[in-house]
Amino acid sequence: MKITFDTNCFFDYYERDSALVEEIINFQKGGYVEIAVTTRVRADTISKSKSEGTSLIWQKIQDFPLLDVIGTAFRIGMSQIDSQDYLISDEDSYILDKLRAIMVSAQVQDVDHLFGHIKAKRDIFVTSDRHFLDHQEQLRKELNAVVLNPNDAIEQLKRSLGSKISIDPNQLLSLLEGTWAGEGRGEYPTIQSFDYRETLTFTRRDENTLAYEQRTQKRFDGQTEFLLSHWENGFIRVLENRELEMVNAQSGGRTEILIGIAEPISNLIRIHFKSSAITNDPRVICTERVFELEGDTLRYEMGMQTIKVERLMPHLKITLRRIE
Repeated sequence: MKITFDTNCFFDYYERDSALVEEIINFQKGGYVEIAVTTRVRADTISKSKSEGTSLIWQKIQDFPLLDVIGTAFRIGMSQIDSQDYLISDEDSYILDKLRAIMVSAQVQDVDHLFGHIKAKRDIFVTSDRHFLDHQEQLRKELNAVVLNPNDAIEQLKRSLGSKISIDPNQLLSLLEGTWAGEGRGEYPTIQSFDYRETLTFTRRDENTLAYEQRTQKRFDGQTEFLLSHWENGFIRVLENRELEMVNAQSGGRTEILIGIAEPISNLIRIHFKSSAITNDPRVICTERVFELEGDTLRYEMGMQTIKVERLMPHLKITLRRIE
């Protein structure tokens, strides 16, 4: 899918740390979309260069990886001779006139951005500028131009790409390899709350399988010492349908099989497992585990439903950091 960024997307990204724009950029990093800008971005950034910090924006945009630049209508004073801008035809004049009639209060650069997008037959124009967004329906109806704010663009991408949005599960196993340690908190309606320490080691068995070993110590509220607690061993393997399967045996006797999927979300990878089979523990009806991998940080939450607690409730939450 072909996305065109308005200039304000880069101001949002570089100056305001926009998580929404970053999420669209992550779609590009995953190979799901192509991002482009028009040549008018240069005119926009130079015209705003008197504002604090904006003189660096144009250089940052030029250094932005995998960014296509598309031309628009050639204008003296804005276009460079060696740029992708072009002289317009009679048909082009009709489109420009339509844009001017719809976006009456917009600047020339705004009209040229959208004109270049339309002429290049790209799919979504992303902007936070009301000069565009206030005329979304008319632009779509009269010029077949899809204009969306970053949040709506993300939702559209998710609907359009569907199950294509995923990470290579074999690559994920490599990212998990190593030893992780940290401290977390345990609670549940039927137990006393506690702090706990955990060491979690993932070892690659083969291309599709990761072995893991989990060791914990816990300290109940009111106590001063950590005592040996939960031990767990198991495997995570990649299934033929690219889902993940977790199989484990626990020191208390329970065994579980959980099925999960991995998806990139902003700058992290989330893995969501839900139990498909639990044996040797009649108290537990179902469990779920959610891992969030962000660089050398691994966040983990575990929830469960039991015969005494009739819905899935949080049980464990911990942040682990890679130590090996």
